Amino acid sequence: MEFENIITDNLNKDMILDIKKMPKEQALDLLMKTMSHDKRISDFAQFKQSVISREMLMSTGIGNGIAIPHARLDTFEGIMIGLIRCREGIPYESFDDAPVYFIFMIASGRSYDKVYLKLLSALTTKLRDDDLIKKLLAAETPADIFELLKKE
Repeated sequence: MEFENIITDNLNKDMILDIKKMPKEQALDLLMKTMSHDKRISDFAQFKQSVISREMLMSTGIGNGIAIPHARLDTFEGIMIGLIRCREGIPYESFDDAPVYFIFMIASGRSYDKVYLKLLSALTTKLRDDDLIKKLLAAETPADIFELLKKE
């Protein structure tokens, strides 16, 4: 697998949601339900438990308005990203105590370690760019968000 477009290669445009402010738990649940429309998530309860358990261990809010919750599943093949944008910000208990504007949720099969780590690295590196964050916040539609991620 080529890693040049690892984010957009694993992000379906239908999995990008533009939402109004809501509690963290509700936003996570909405994104998990959206991602579970993909037939590769055969056990929603396991997916949800994995995401919630990881979040209880330590917040996945990494700062700069970004959270990257993730689940590694035995029953999942490949890697998939779902994305929420909330322009008002979601209180998320991030390490910097700032609201989260973007939630990039990753579902990964356990045998995809190398790709999973490359994806986490690409996301954390790319999303440190304040100009990109401003562009993503200003994007008109989920399709525009996808295109910005693809070309940046």
